[in-house]
Amino acid sequence: MDSASERIALARALHDGFAQDLVALRYRVEFLADSSSLESADSRELQKIALEISEITKKVRRELFNLREPALSRGDIADFIAAIEMLISTFRNHVKIDFQNSCSSIPAHLSELILEITPELIRNALKHARASRIEIVITQLEDSLQFTFSDNGAGGAHENKLHYGLTGIRELVELNQGSFTIIDEGGTKICLKFPNEEFLL
Repeated sequence: MDSASERIALARALHDGFAQDLVALRYRVEFLADSSSLESADSRELQKIALEISEITKKVRRELFNLREPALSRGDIADFIAAIEMLISTFRNHVKIDFQNSCSSIPAHLSELILEITPELIRNALKHARASRIEIVITQLEDSLQFTFSDNGAGGAHENKLHYGLTGIRELVELNQGSFTIIDEGGTKICLKFPNEEFLL
């Protein structure tokens, strides 16, 4: 096994163990924080703990990405697919997620962006929309790379009324010369597009 494969294998092992445990712990703390039987001060303290767990999880994911980065920086689509499948698997105990990709290559900066925003989109669909099914599709079109995130939740999201998580995602997308569109059609569909000149074919 070469060094890149060893890094991917190590990242996968850490993700399947430690990272997933952190996500599960955060969900348990958030569930307790939302309990109506708690005093407001206790609920706020649990919410702070959940936020701290979230920040630790982000740091862990950044380190895991650094383990995978040499392969991803070469635009290795197989390693990107392995990385996003590994990330998605974290949530599969909570929601059914379908993933499809038709791109033959994705550059490092967009690979990193997709790996960063996907967990936030999934958490948003679970927490705010109460979704039970999510579909993630990455498509290489003639003039753009398109990332589409759809859920079957309650809907109601609008671009002029975004909570902090989606606002942050829109800002990241626009920093990468992409467009951010929300379609409310029973569930929620979020479509991100990046023009061809922004990535390597």
